[in-house]
Amino acid sequence: MPPGKTVTDTEMLCEHKRGQDGKVVRWKGRYVGLGDKQTYLFDYDEVWVPVARYATLRTLLAHCAAEGMTILQLDIETAFLNGEVKEVIYVGL
Repeated sequence: MPPGKTVTDTEMLCEHKRGQDGKVVRWKGRYVGLGDKQTYLFDYDEVWVPVARYATLRTLLAHCAAEGMTILQLDIETAFLNGEVKEVIYVGL
């Protein structure tokens, strides 16, 4: 690893999803990076996170406007899959 670089710690989060009857219907796992050791303008230079493709968001908003609906909350599960990382990130296992 280059001198002066830090390793981004990671964590495996596991949870189970329950159905309406309270029984476990599926297991879900996420591998996440913890950014608390990164330094602004050294390890990264942007502070925003892409949430969804604009075409997806525009389509959803147009549909809601046409139906007279109101959006209170929006959760797109594959949001981070559309983001591009320009920096080199060193990840520890």
